[in-house]
Amino acid sequence: MDTYQLHQGALLCELNANVVHRWRREARETAQTLSAFVPLTLEAPVPPAQMPTATTSSEIRVELEHNGRRVNRVGEGGVI
Repeated sequence: MDTYQLHQGALLCELNANVVHRWRREARETAQTLSAFVPLTLEAPVPPAQMPTATTSSEIRVELEHNGRRVNRVGEGGVI
């Protein structure tokens, strides 16, 4: 991704481009030290009777968390 695209994406998400650059740099540095296998802890599956019912809402929610900072975005109709 070139710098212009990164800045445009950051602006669309109302993020500071410098923060996004730092996250990318930290991800590259971390990727060099991680093994290919990352263990995950998963919750037990929800039985079908307890699963939430589908809605017709077109609302999209995105939540990002990094180093204790959380960004929440909500959009209607596929626009975030």
